[in-house]
Amino acid sequence: MTLRSDQHSVIRLGIVLLGLAALAGLFELFARQAPYTPLELGMLPGPIQQLRDAALVHALVALLAGLSLPAAWPTVAPLRFVRVLVLGHGLLFAALGYAAVTGRMAVQIWDPRPLAVVLTALRIVGHLTVVGAYFVWARRLWVARGA
Repeated sequence: MTLRSDQHSVIRLGIVLLGLAALAGLFELFARQAPYTPLELGMLPGPIQQLRDAALVHALVALLAGLSLPAAWPTVAPLRFVRVLVLGHGLLFAALGYAAVTGRMAVQIWDPRPLAVVLTALRIVGHLTVVGAYFVWARRLWVARGA
């Protein structure tokens, strides 16, 4: 099966997110070790698990979207769609990655630490960007099926 350039970009995004999920899973394994053992990282495993779960789910959706792009756009998907999808994932996983490393969940809407609120805002903007891009993809699939 020959893939188009837009499919390559979205499938590459999915593969990168699968790698991130694997790396976060390994990171989580060491964060969950018993305290004071040589392999223990001394970090909260919750934010790392959150990163792993989100990366795995988004990777699977990106792979599905990449394979079904020809059904949504018969010629080629707009470059703007691919860029927004990649930018949204980059923003989302930068926020989740920083939250995992610093031990934060990135869900605090009101917090005395100013960085926690910014981290939550970046996460929300990343989620909204990704959901918006996938909504455009799903709408195109829906219209293509009805036509």
